[in-house]
Amino acid sequence: MGDIVGLPKIDDYDYQKIRHSSTPLTEHEIEYAGRDTEIIIAYLRREIAKYGSVKSVPLTGTRVVKIQIWENYKSFGSIVSTRKNQLHDTPEDMEMLQRLIRAYFGAFNYCTTIEDNKVFDDILSVDIQSCYGGQILLNRFPIKRFKPAQIPADWRTLLHMDKYAYIVTVNVKNLCNIYPRIGFLPYNKEWHLSGEELQGNTILKLKSGILTLTDVDFKLMCDFYTFDADNILAEFAPENASENTPYLMFVAHYDSRYSQPMPKDTVWSYGAADDGYGIGVALETVSQLLKQRADWKQGVKVLFTDAEEVGMYGMTAQWENNREVFDNVGLMINIEARGPMGPALLFETCPGNEKIMDLYADASKYHYTYSLTTVVYTFMPNFTDFTIVKDYIPGINFSTITDVNHYHTDKDNFSNISQKSIQHYGEQILPIAQEYLTNAEYADKDYFRAEEDTVNFTVPVLGLFNFSKTIYMVINIVVFLLFLLVFGLEKVRGRLKSPVGVLKVSGIILGSAIGTLLIGELIAYVCAAISGAKFKLFGVVQGVQFDNAAMIVSMVLLLAVCVLVYISGRKKAERAASSSMRSSASATAVSHYAYKNLYGALALLFVLSAALLFALGENLMFFIPLTCAVVAMILYHLTGLKLWIPVAVFVILLHAFSFLFALSMALTIGAFGAVMMLGFLDFMVLIPLADLYLLSNKKK
Repeated sequence: MGDIVGLPKIDDYDYQKIRHSSTPLTEHEIEYAGRDTEIIIAYLRREIAKYGSVKSVPLTGTRVVKIQIWENYKSFGSIVSTRKNQLHDTPEDMEMLQRLIRAYFGAFNYCTTIEDNKVFDDILSVDIQSCYGGQILLNRFPIKRFKPAQIPADWRTLLHMDKYAYIVTVNVKNLCNIYPRIGFLPYNKEWHLSGEELQGNTILKLKSGILTLTDVDFKLMCDFYTFDADNILAEFAPENASENTPYLMFVAHYDSRYSQPMPKDTVWSYGAADDGYGIGVALETVSQLLKQRADWKQGVKVLFTDAEEVGMYGMTAQWENNREVFDNVGLMINIEARGPMGPALLFETCPGNEKIMDLYADASKYHYTYSLTTVVYTFMPNFTDFTIVKDYIPGINFSTITDVNHYHTDKDNFSNISQKSIQHYGEQILPIAQEYLTNAEYADKDYFRAEEDTVNFTVPVLGLFNFSKTIYMVINIVVFLLFLLVFGLEKVRGRLKSPVGVLKVSGIILGSAIGTLLIGELIAYVCAAISGAKFKLFGVVQGVQFDNAAMIVSMVLLLAVCVLVYISGRKKAERAASSSMRSSASATAVSHYAYKNLYGALALLFVLSAALLFALGENLMFFIPLTCAVVAMILYHLTGLKLWIPVAVFVILLHAFSFLFALSMALTIGAFGAVMMLGFLDFMVLIPLADLYLLSNKKK
């Protein structure tokens, strides 16, 4: 430092000599000590000259870093202005001062034990943890004195308090980092420790301890560590249970959620549906099952988890710290709720679900499921407790999905629950549980592990259709060949004048479908804007009070427009043929028009079905109307019975209504464009089919 302030270094000083308080000092040693004092005075004078006053002199190296950051980012006036009133008041009591010191004290650099005992010479290390330089600019930072505050009823609210800086003291048990051998929390912030495992000055594991943390550290803990939550576990064994007895496990979470992040604006959910439905259905189901306990071959476990809403902490802690609970679980049923209304949808299964879906198909009543929802769910940023274990434990996941405006709000209360929805849970789940518990076939814990998934869907009135993927692939190929066959026969018999004309119609329908998609998204955006709701494409859009009405009106108008456009084209074809001397010319032209539009739509569905089948293994939204129409036309021509056409129309309508309803409720109005597009493609099949039926009646 002497060189910095212009004072020459004193040479020939013996640094190896051991000195203590009674050691006589030589003149040379006294001069050396005096020089240290001179250097300090000279350095202070230099710093005062540089910063203007002694109050402005940075007392730590990290303060120098902070000043440099401010100098580099002065152009960002808003950043600098918000940091001018830094914490300057002395805390009113020693307890608060000690907490502040503990929360902000200390520094460490993140490193990993993976590279133990290795030397790296090309490393640049920047220590921003100790000074919070990055945090000062990018996160909350105290600008006034800390005030004592009551922790919210649900401490998880703290994770979403983005406006305030805070410190919090927490008592944790079984703290365990997610990433092996990489610590994130500094050891110096804890006391009353038990069972600690450290990596340098950071904590890897902690049996128990008290932590005083800043908001930044608190979120680090929640993001990168698991810790004990207050889960509730119960077990009911059969009378002749053994170590190898498999169990059916019911899972639901008992914590609720808020809709807004700030305390003064917080709207708390009462959790009547999410997840009161799950708790209630599980308890009532187990109550009914216990009446038949004498017949059990397998047992029952019930797990009610905590902290599901903020990151599945309860299930994660159970899985990480007490995994033996799951060792003998042969089947898991997770019960959720996204809204308080509507049917209970089986929306997710584990991989290799063939045997589970066979059980569901055979045992349950009033099925409601689409295997496509499992595919879609994997692309969404959503989660449930089942997410943690679905790759390891065979299971299924149920949820109501209607009325999202009640979801995570104070409207999720007892007055808004639906007894019909609760009943529908039970009608599906109770028979599954009864069959599993009383059938010795399921005595093997791994019975439900399968290599193959199923493709399944529900059609109202007709029930559940469940196929293995192999069989579903065969059915698709057969339908594709039948379509090509009937397309060729229609051309040979003269009902299709030109394949090129049919393909032209396909192109027009495709372009119109894309346009319908865009219009649907525009409608969704406008509805969200009018309501002041945050618009999310394919996300949960809450706060649009008239969303269902807007979607219904839009679909009705879309159908009306499709019918009017079709009729207009039909009349144009009829007028073009009316000049002919033959009386049958107009009728023939109309018939050709209907066939051209029908097969133009079917050709497009054929291409889309084939593409999705090989891309995702799921294509029911296109395949079902294609199959119904193709089969109906073949049977109509073979038998001469025109009844096949309205049957096909009826089945397509049933499927379209059910599937589009589920899709719109699950993805909300944010995905209304996709709903309108799929509805439009169904209309393009239904309208010419209905017209052909009317034409057949005229012929008779």
